[in-house]
Amino acid sequence: MSSVLIVDDEAPIREFLTRWLRKSNYETTEAADAEAALALVSEQQPDVVLCDVHMPGRDGLWLMEQLRGRFPRIAIVLATANDDVPPAVSMQRGVVEYLVKPFERDSVLAAVSRAIQWRHADGTHATSPASDALDEWLEGGRK
Repeated sequence: MSSVLIVDDEAPIREFLTRWLRKSNYETTEAADAEAALALVSEQQPDVVLCDVHMPGRDGLWLMEQLRGRFPRIAIVLATANDDVPPAVSMQRGVVEYLVKPFERDSVLAAVSRAIQWRHADGTHATSPASDALDEWLEGGRK
């Protein structure tokens, strides 16, 4: 069974994502912030991390960078309530999927399915190098 770590500071969002994914036979765990998520990934190494971009403290982009550096084979799906992280940017950082809230069940399940496929690919898609412009945007775009 494939595993998904759901990272969002809003408990109701974690709960409905957990219900949707478990009904589709995914094993799930939850974290309320990026630092707790990183600790869980270190212990469990899920197949997919579905992570909100905007959270108090460390944000989803910070978590994405940590995962790419330490666990490059874990697939990442970024989610945000605001369409403020250009999909091209997140994809260049090795993120497999990008979702905008409010979620639709089918979109979430399709994104996780594609992330699982990416995870089990031959390894040629593990990471993609970031350009200088991308690094500049990431550093300048965060508060």
